[in-house]
Amino acid sequence: MGPLTSKLHRDRVLNYVSVAREQGGEVLTGGTSPDGELAAGCYVEPTVVRAKSTQDRIAQEEVFGPSSPC
Repeated sequence: MGPLTSKLHRDRVLNYVSVAREQGGEVLTGGTSPDGELAAGCYVEPTVVRAKSTQDRIAQEEVFGPSSPC
């Protein structure tokens, strides 16, 4: 597991997880920033989400694609 490009990118990914939950998706594993010494970095735990529908945002958009650093 490597870092994302920035804290802004990390927050964007975590927002996708929140939106997936709001749309009825189920987070099967991950979906948060790790604890410990990685907590201050640009990390998101490996995450698997089961979307409720193929029309859900999490199923339609690229979540981990490149993002500009702040």
